[in-house]
Amino acid sequence: MTVRMVQYDFAIGIEHARKENRRYRIELPRSCVLYLRSSSHTPDYLEADLVLPDERTFVYRIPTIKMAAYTKDELLGKNLLMLLPFYIMRYEKHTDDYEQDPEKLKSLLTEYEDIRIHLEKEATEAGRSALYADLSALIVKMANYIFRRQATVKKGIGDVMGGKILELESERLFNAGKKAGIAEGKAEGIAEGKAEGKAEGKAEGIHQLSALIQCLMRNGRMDDIALVTRDSKELDRLLRQYGITGDNGKCEMKQ
Repeated sequence: MTVRMVQYDFAIGIEHARKENRRYRIELPRSCVLYLRSSSHTPDYLEADLVLPDERTFVYRIPTIKMAAYTKDELLGKNLLMLLPFYIMRYEKHTDDYEQDPEKLKSLLTEYEDIRIHLEKEATEAGRSALYADLSALIVKMANYIFRRQATVKKGIGDVMGGKILELESERLFNAGKKAGIAEGKAEGIAEGKAEGKAEGKAEGIHQLSALIQCLMRNGRMDDIALVTRDSKELDRLLRQYGITGDNGKCEMKQ
């Protein structure tokens, strides 16, 4: 890893080299290495001795970042939202404890409730519900992997992380005129701009999407949750597959 990082850094430095008077200036990037898993043996820096032609030696140091060193509040406070799916990895050595101890499970779910609330706020204020829906789905997917043998924990995190973010995304699809859980009345309401048809269509679309998301979560199909918030054709296909139409919100897989 150390040699590879030196290669990457020098390649970037040479690519962006610039000439100043009669001398080239090569600035190396401020790189780092992120460890999703770490231990007491994980170094704070990766180091290599660079021996120059004039026999001078420089120590090239690449700092390391350990995921386990970041608390939930630090990730949220520093807006490191893309690292949130990997936050769950700090618990992988104690998965059975959270399955068997109700108090520990409650504490874990409280953490993810805080994460969900933060993402909901970001999605609402930034208008980026699609991104945050994908992020929420990835958080659940990682939790399902880490707690793959702990059914209670998996269900708890899935229940906590579902909800408003995905509903916000369904509203975005509706407002864009897409077929988010559409029935004929909703399509007509959008096309004709009828207030009554629009309201009924919106409510029905959100109801159907919510029912579908619950079905997918129950069946562990987390990838499909992110997909249906972006792809109206895939949404229609899965609605038909589960028999979710009109007021029918039952989760019945059709063969």
